[in-house]
Amino acid sequence: MIKKDIKWLAWTVIVLIIVSIAQIYSKNIAVTLFTITLVSLIVWLIDSHRYRIHHRNYKEHKDQKKRIESDIHKLHEQCNSHKLERYEHNLEIIELKERLSKLDLESKHEIEKLEETITHLTQKTTKLNKVIRDSKEAIITLESKEHNLKELLIQKLKHLEHSKKHIEYEEIHKKLHQLELLWRYDPSWGERKGIESIVSLKNTHLPFTLTQAFISFDKLILAKVQKYDHNANGQNTNLFENIQFIIEEYHLPMHMQDELHQIRKARNRWFHDGIYPTHDVIESLIKLLHDVEAKVFL
Repeated sequence: MIKKDIKWLAWTVIVLIIVSIAQIYSKNIAVTLFTITLVSLIVWLIDSHRYRIHHRNYKEHKDQKKRIESDIHKLHEQCNSHKLERYEHNLEIIELKERLSKLDLESKHEIEKLEETITHLTQKTTKLNKVIRDSKEAIITLESKEHNLKELLIQKLKHLEHSKKHIEYEEIHKKLHQLELLWRYDPSWGERKGIESIVSLKNTHLPFTLTQAFISFDKLILAKVQKYDHNANGQNTNLFENIQFIIEEYHLPMHMQDELHQIRKARNRWFHDGIYPTHDVIESLIKLLHDVEAKVFL
């Protein structure tokens, strides 16, 4: 495209020079000036039209990229929902198998009922595995299209007018600068979440913040327990027991008890199956860590 533009511009200049020389030799200055003005105006109009076409194409591709990002987000949401359903089924299967192992042979009817339920849940889990696998493949395909569009947008950006190009570069620079802040200083939890949201599909898709936050939550709960039990550590305790210990020692109100256990369950789903928490759980987690001034970098 650039070579074609240069070739077109070169021919325009040559025609302009030829016309100008011809008019000068005709010793008609007025005609020469008129010709130069006319040709310059035509060149300007053609150039402006080309810029408008480039800008329209750039905007169309940018809108297409946003639509693909929206489709990717919807697939992620569906996949997350299916993973949560699968996770719950697996927990239920484990619980039913445990109950089944405790039954004696005389409880034949109950055994058959439990086995039937386990089989049904296992079949549903198998179907969910396929749906999740198909969703991931669709996401990969869309992400490939999105990558190609990004490359195309970079090329299209070069052909925009300087003012519009400057605006686009400013937007890109601002995002990069904010992302760099993650490694330049110690951000608060709110800032950490906000910065990662810049490149996220949604404000719940924050893998790095979530991982750090849940690790910090574990350490925070354990530290509270160790104030009363110096022998407590990650090997001889678990998160559920530690939260129960804190609830009893600090006489926490019911809403705080529910909040801590909601965060614990979300933490388990995230670490065990990569299931994103809801927006409310993330907000509760970030607020809790912020209020106790828990460190972002551990």
